[in-house]
Amino acid sequence: MSGCHRILRGPAFGGKTARLAIACGEVPPKAAKAGKKQVMFFVYILENSKGKHYIGYTEDLGARLKKHNSNQVRSTKNKGPWKIVYNESYQNINEAYARERRIKKYKSGEAFRKLLMD
Repeated sequence: MSGCHRILRGPAFGGKTARLAIACGEVPPKAAKAGKKQVMFFVYILENSKGKHYIGYTEDLGARLKKHNSNQVRSTKNKGPWKIVYNESYQNINEAYARERRIKKYKSGEAFRKLLMD
C-alpha cells in the first residue's frame, strides 16, 4: 500500500471535498460544530496480515476497529489483526451506506486497487 487516505465531504467542509493523507491505522476525530455535536459516519477498509480486506461503515471508527480486533464481528472473527488502510467521512448515514455498497461492488478489482493506491 502506498498510503492511507480519508475523504471528507459535506457542509462542514464548505460543501467541497477535502482529501487528507493520514497514517495507517489512525482514527480521525469526529467533526463537531461550535455548541452543537455533529455526527460523522465513516466508510472504512481494513486489511489483515494476509492481505485480505473488509469494507464497512460506522459512526465510531475507533470502537468498530476494536470490535474487529477482539473477534466481536462475525465476518472478521479469527482473521485479524486488522488495520485501517482507508476511510472516508460522511455527514449522512445514507451516503455512507451507499458509498460502502459502491466500494463492495468493485472489491478486489482494478477500481478497488486504485482506491487504495490513490
